[in-house]
Amino acid sequence: MTTTIFFIAFASFTQALIDRDRELENRRGRCKMPIFTFKLPQNVRSDLQRVWSSYTAGDDCTAQRFATNQILKKLPDEMQERLFVNKKNDKALCSIPPFFDKLPLSVQQKLFDIWSDYVIGEDCNTQLQSTRIVLVSISSEQWQDLRPRAAVQ
Repeated sequence: MTTTIFFIAFASFTQALIDRDRELENRRGRCKMPIFTFKLPQNVRSDLQRVWSSYTAGDDCTAQRFATNQILKKLPDEMQERLFVNKKNDKALCSIPPFFDKLPLSVQQKLFDIWSDYVIGEDCNTQLQSTRIVLVSISSEQWQDLRPRAAVQ
């Protein structure tokens, strides 16, 4: 009897940990298509969209992340270097802001529209200028929402 109760409690605890890990993984943004997808050629974008189309928020995304990595590893070395470039390199500036997913949806859509036709390696000054204009239009309240909050204990 005691063994059965222990087993049930252990199984419940283990499931709670697994659920918590999935929730944290989702919150960190790991369970979605890469943020730089718009920089990729259309055929690669289509492959990634196919991989992520079956994903449901809150589910385990290990298979999708693995498939995404396999697709990205097949990209030419030059393109991989541009995507995963050191932030000190100017090429890293040619992308949407790293806090993109925290922006209001209307702003995300505007930025996506600006960057959707950008091709890696091309001049991005027009996109950067348009991005600055969009970001300047964000209200101070919306900027406050972007700031990290202190952990509640």
